Amino acid sequence: TNEIALRAGYGLYESPIKTVLSVNKRKYETYSCGIGYRMQYYYIDAVYMLGRHQKDYYLYNWDESTTGVTAPAPSKLTVRDHQVAVTVGYRF
Repeated sequence: TNEIALRAGYGLYESPIKTVLSVNKRKYETYSCGIGYRMQYYYIDAVYMLGRHQKDYYLYNWDESTTGVTAPAPSKLTVRDHQVAVTVGYRF
């Protein structure tokens, strides 16, 4: 029998770092969708995944104790990762 399968997903990963000293205590989110086609012995699956997180970016390593100057504010970046994967298999 030939079968088509659709799938979608969401993932939320919290930061494992819980201290005050952490600069990037932000979550990482993933969204995915895919389609699969199964035959008697073969199958093929395709998936698209978007990963997204935010982070602070500091241009310099700033030590206020030696410079006497307040560190500049970090840049707030939003990072997006796009991935596509295709799997082909044989069941025996």
